[in-house]
Amino acid sequence: MANDSTHTGETAADQPDHGRRNFLLKSGAAVAGVALGAAALDGGSASAVVTPILTPVYAPVGPYRIFDSRTSTGRITTGEEWLLVRTPNASIVANCFNLTVTETVGKGWLAVYPGDVAFGGTSSINWFGNSQDLANNAYTNIEASNAGVHVQCGGGGTSTHFVIDVIGALILVDLTAVSSTAAMAAASLDEPFRVQR
Repeated sequence: MANDSTHTGETAADQPDHGRRNFLLKSGAAVAGVALGAAALDGGSASAVVTPILTPVYAPVGPYRIFDSRTSTGRITTGEEWLLVRTPNASIVANCFNLTVTETVGKGWLAVYPGDVAFGGTSSINWFGNSQDLANNAYTNIEASNAGVHVQCGGGGTSTHFVIDVIGALILVDLTAVSSTAAMAAASLDEPFRVQR
């Protein structure tokens, strides 16, 4: 709900780690059967040379708050395009966000899209008046070099604060080493975004 997403007292560091545990459990459960099947096809030999088998797996997490303009950069306004970055993680190829706008002015929209592509013309959330609190999901690939996403603001002379909570990730899991690859991905999911000027 929008009101929960805009709670100012909660940060990623304050939140319990049950989301990360769920990430590991769900990732393991999603691929365990396939991994066992691969081992069976190989004859089950412990000494066999194992070739990594990478497959994308979606895992819900958190939520973890990774950006809040009210406590960092201030408002985004019409025509601005921010690049939000964090430490790259080769295991993570996409994130699912809960995107919230709050303290809106006028009518406008935000678009969230990968940091290495041009804006495609589709908004992620829209608002239609002053002082609104609205939330929507945004599912997007991330730029490999900096785990980045763009946030662009449009509308007629508008501005807003916005909040991003990560609620899921698409990770590349090595079916021959499920625990280690899931753990590597989970380790950076709650790292906050920062604006790259």
